[in-house]
Amino acid sequence: LRGNSLVGLVVPDGWSELAALDLRYNQWNDLDLPADPVRLRTLELAGNSLSELNLPSGMTNLAQLGLGWNRLSHLSLPDDLGSLREVDLDGNRFTSFTVPAGSPQLASLRLGANLLTNLSLPGGLARLHTLDLMGNKLSSLALPAGLTGLNALNLVANDLSSLTLPAGLSNLTTLD
Repeated sequence: LRGNSLVGLVVPDGWSELAALDLRYNQWNDLDLPADPVRLRTLELAGNSLSELNLPSGMTNLAQLGLGWNRLSHLSLPDDLGSLREVDLDGNRFTSFTVPAGSPQLASLRLGANLLTNLSLPGGLARLHTLDLMGNKLSSLALPAGLTGLNALNLVANDLSSLTLPAGLSNLTTLD
């Protein structure tokens, strides 16, 4: 359903086999997800007009979440996203963001072109390899310990006066 002019769709309960939902580049303002989206692995909603989205708990298989280029200023992620690998929130209106502690598989987090002044990452994100925070309003950043897989950190065009990187970033190849 990508690239249409859809403005509304209610995904009914009972779509338990749905593994991918791609609604990019429509005109969504609001979206009601099914109450029990257990098998959903990919949710793509980039390029819409979403100002808020509530993800239900039980999305334990969700691996890819694409919400870039919307109007989001708040997103509450449930704590049971143990399979989540990729999160794209570029081009929204976030001023702060917290990654839930239950995201040990997270490999890529993109929050570029937002209004971030605060980012909270839990410790132990050993699989995180890409952290893109380009074009925000961060004045200080202290990354937690345990980011041993991080190989790309993009901090271009922020207001940084203080940056604290933890020990153990031996895989870091790009610091921009």
